[in-house]
Amino acid sequence: MRSDDYDAKSLSIMDSAAALFAKVGYPNAKMQDIA
Repeated sequence: MRSDDYDAKSLSIMDSAAALFAKVGYPNAKMQDIA
């Protein structure tokens, strides 16, 4: 069962990842920098 704010958290993580990829490039991105 998903939490009520699952979609909001998911979108927030994807936005953070996209910003990081734009800044440092996909190969240089680390999971700990996103989360």
